[in-house]
Amino acid sequence: MYGRSDEAWEQLTDAGLKFLVERAQLRKVTTYTEMNSVLVRRTELPGFDFEQADERAAMGYLLGLIVGQD
Repeated sequence: MYGRSDEAWEQLTDAGLKFLVERAQLRKVTTYTEMNSVLVRRTELPGFDFEQADERAAMGYLLGLIVGQD
């Protein structure tokens, strides 16, 4: 999906959930840009290019995966 493997989506989902839980525990908000940077750093996978419509949709897909896991 969106040019990423199932394994990549699993890594992104796990890292994304962990990051969002950390932010919630700190009672802090975040941005898509910050989350993207953290995902790149933690997973070493390519980031999302928000200038591309399909990459913006991919971030939405990721957030859906995270909600489904939580």
